[in-house]
Amino acid sequence: MVRLVLVMGLLMTASVTWLQLAQHVAWKGLGTLSAKVASGRFVPDDLDVIAPFLLRNTPQRCAVLRTGVPVTLNLYAGDLMAHALDTSTFHPSDDPALTSQRKQTQRLLHDAIACAPMDGDLWLKLAMVARALDEPAPAITRYLAMSQKFAPYEGWIMDRRAQLF
Repeated sequence: MVRLVLVMGLLMTASVTWLQLAQHVAWKGLGTLSAKVASGRFVPDDLDVIAPFLLRNTPQRCAVLRTGVPVTLNLYAGDLMAHALDTSTFHPSDDPALTSQRKQTQRLLHDAIACAPMDGDLWLKLAMVARALDEPAPAITRYLAMSQKFAPYEGWIMDRRAQLF
């Protein structure tokens, strides 16, 4: 009986460990893809690769949000969808799937900003998504002002802020 309990305990531990290992490998792959996207990767077929991650749509912990992977992949999905529809990343769309993806990205950006409120890049990304969702100009201006406040001299952020308008 004791052996049976020990074997059952060992099997349960191994199964939990195996699931954690599988999640780690999947996450590592998404992290690698996110880094490539940040370096300029744009492959339309990637939407199929990241779709399972996007469909999870669960709140992320701050430790996960600080990696930048969820934000990058959600923004990338919106860019890929806009490209497939031959529409601008910065402009509103009538497509319900693209609008839904942009709203999901906006929620994620709000969560990320709650974790890192002084990240000027996150504020800029929120302004970009708000513009794509055709939000009122005062909201977009407020997001840009926060980006300017927290990242006034970062050239790569300044360049992207200038592109927005």
